[in-house]
Amino acid sequence: DVGLHYRNQPPKEPRQRRVAAENDFLLAEDFARAIDSGTETMMDARASREIFATVQAALESCRTGQPVAVT
Repeated sequence: DVGLHYRNQPPKEPRQRRVAAENDFLLAEDFARAIDSGTETMMDARASREIFATVQAALESCRTGQPVAVT
């Protein structure tokens, strides 16, 4: 699910949206393949950490109104 929040959003408008993207299915298939074959997944801890850092910087930038470096 993805939560959407924006200025002047109607109070009764649903904020949570289910996203069924093709990428989700590809990641699940890759995870199952890695379990079956004992190989690495395409989404490892390093890639997950990079995604988190990007989102964290974006949220901080929204909060402060200033550019934030991804670290």
